[in-house]
Amino acid sequence: MEEIKFVEEPDSYYVSEAFIAHISNVNSKEDLLKQIGESLHFPKYYGFNWDALSECLKDLSWITQKNVVIVHDKTFAFEETVFKSYFQVLLDATETWKLSDEHFIQIVFPECSEILVRSIINDL
Repeated sequence: MEEIKFVEEPDSYYVSEAFIAHISNVNSKEDLLKQIGESLHFPKYYGFNWDALSECLKDLSWITQKNVVIVHDKTFAFEETVFKSYFQVLLDATETWKLSDEHFIQIVFPECSEILVRSIINDL
């Protein structure tokens, strides 16, 4: 399974025996942090900031499935700094889980956002 994947219809993306979190209709950094926390059932101590997001993505002890898939149903229109911070947290988490076989995080984006996502990742 690839860590980052681009698909034509992310809202119907499915992986058997995986925990799938859909992120959609996000209009701000605050919306993103709230929605990802809710979708991944983060603990109550989650602080809705980049450090808290990173900490929770590197824990995931409350998720029993090995494969955790974060699906972005739409391309978000954020400032570039928000994108970069978010992608840095996501990439750090995927790298952390490569060292363990307890979890594997896959990040899914719409095909139409591939150029944007790859350019941001390349700038990190």
